[in-house]
Amino acid sequence: MPLAREQRLWLLEERIFKPSGLTNQPFDVLRILKGGPEEGYTIGEIRRRMIPATPTPLAWWVGWG
Repeated sequence: MPLAREQRLWLLEERIFKPSGLTNQPFDVLRILKGGPEEGYTIGEIRRRMIPATPTPLAWWVGWG
């Protein structure tokens, strides 16, 4: 049986974020940078690629959702 979204997030929190001292946002930035080009991304490109914690009504307007 597949895990629910909340269960997957809890597992990430408990097994990755807590032991390493990271929170979701820095982890997301590291994930983006790891998969990016060798020369890296601009701050704007990283911001565009980040996963919002809670989608806002205007998130689709600026490309974050």
